[in-house]
Amino acid sequence: MMSCFVSPSLGKDASLPTASSSHFAPIISTTLTTTSLGMVPYSPPEDAEKATSSKVTLPKPKIGDFVRYYDVDGGRADGQLLVGKIALIQAIRPSSATATTPPNDADGTNKWLVEINEVEDVGDGYYADYPSRKRRKAALRKLEEIAPLPASFVRSEDAYKVPLERGTNRPMPSHPSYDLVGYEGP
Repeated sequence: MMSCFVSPSLGKDASLPTASSSHFAPIISTTLTTTSLGMVPYSPPEDAEKATSSKVTLPKPKIGDFVRYYDVDGGRADGQLLVGKIALIQAIRPSSATATTPPNDADGTNKWLVEINEVEDVGDGYYADYPSRKRRKAALRKLEEIAPLPASFVRSEDAYKVPLERGTNRPMPSHPSYDLVGYEGP
């Protein structure tokens, strides 16, 4: 017996076959490019592994970015890990000794100096700007010595949430460094 669905918008004489009918298979389309809402359909993780991975592009530095940097005054051999926000990006002028022999700056190193305002660690991966009554701590670093951090403001904590590495609880950068090749400033 064939069961049919009667659509009120099509009239009582029009009917569509249902899953129990033998005519159901031709109705289903197997090649969907987008859904009715304009979204891409689900693809399983196995398909994503087979896809060719594109090269990850490094971000360009911007004022206000959260960064990870090291301070050698931390008492450790590799230095103390600190988190801050970029306040200023300025070009390094070549000295008169290097003006006659320009350095190989094809990789973009030794061209930019960054002023970083340190942010206060309030625990659990939250970092807050220092209050106006506290003295603001600033540091100068070369652009190639810092790494960008993803940070999201959490209003209930009045602080920025930075993801931490498992086990070490150290801030985890989104990229190893910034894109210095071809960078022309803010």
